[in-house]
Amino acid sequence: MSDAGKEVNSVIRLPGTGSRARKPSAPAAPDRRVPYHGKLARALASLNRVLAGHLACAANRKKVVGHATRADRRYVLGQCLRDLHAAGYHIEDVRHLATRHLRVLAGLWETRGYSASTLQKRFSILNTFCGWIGKPDLVGDPRHWLADPGRFARHYVARYDHSWVGQGVDPEAVFQRVAARDPVVALQLRLQAAFGLRAQEAMLLRPHQADRGAVLEVNWGTKGGRPRQVPIRTEAQRQLLAAARTLAPQPHSALIPEAYRLRSWIQHYYYVLRSCGIHRRAGLVGHGLRHGYANDRYEELAGQPSPVRGGGANLDRTTDRAARLQVSSELGHARARITTAYSGTAGRRGSARTGRVRSPGAATSDRPD
Repeated sequence: MSDAGKEVNSVIRLPGTGSRARKPSAPAAPDRRVPYHGKLARALASLNRVLAGHLACAANRKKVVGHATRADRRYVLGQCLRDLHAAGYHIEDVRHLATRHLRVLAGLWETRGYSASTLQKRFSILNTFCGWIGKPDLVGDPRHWLADPGRFARHYVARYDHSWVGQGVDPEAVFQRVAARDPVVALQLRLQAAFGLRAQEAMLLRPHQADRGAVLEVNWGTKGGRPRQVPIRTEAQRQLLAAARTLAPQPHSALIPEAYRLRSWIQHYYYVLRSCGIHRRAGLVGHGLRHGYANDRYEELAGQPSPVRGGGANLDRTTDRAARLQVSSELGHARARITTAYSGTAGRRGSARTGRVRSPGAATSDRPD
């Protein structure tokens, strides 16, 4: 294998590989690394050299980005090169990226039917990358690259209730099903439902340190590194935190088993979810638990259901805004407006889906965002 091929295979891997778990819960998967050769190997090697100096830096270079952002960047940029070579554009040095390459990539993404959120993420990564290679103005307005600029428009107002309950799924039945596969994953799902946590926040939570009596300190794995406090209001929340402490052997321990590192645990976590029918293709995702928390808290604070659950018609603006500000704060956002993505607006009321509760695996085909 060429030196370039060795350099590539040490960094660029197919998604789902590279686990470092010392005690895997299932037989190890075969090595799926691709032995790249020739021009593609040289292109990926040149990408690795750029990533070595920039991967962990935010676009403004004022802070360090999280592991998930680094993984997204590595995967998207590597896939861009593979797509270009498959399309006949045999670029060997990523610094030679040009408008014709962006036009090809945009056409591929549009043909594949990528959602607005996926398009935005990919163009954002490309834009940041172009800044690294000295071409900060190359991407510009992403809509100019699309045959249908409307595909880039993202809907930030919830049109229906994305929570599991809103999808007709009984969360407790799903938790029990997951617990039969892995009780730690089930506990992390319960924490997401009880405190509105993101998946990585639940994984990295240090229950001994986070429990402050009246509030839960969420300081680890947060989006943008922004810490926040979530009220501890119920006995059920306290019992859940007590259960979490039993799984964390030391005061500084997170909720990731000692046999795993963060990356390998994330892979295991989503493997367990998929095996239990919790995946986007089935219309049921873990983020729906966060939607459930947001809508439940809005109703508790405002005194009536959220707009996507059929409420909000006669609610005065002061009460509505106060409820949204509090929910936004508990979710880790800085603006009340962001809650429209969870609860909708008074002008776009949904209806509570109170029909038959379905079995845990029978997910709806609607796709929560």
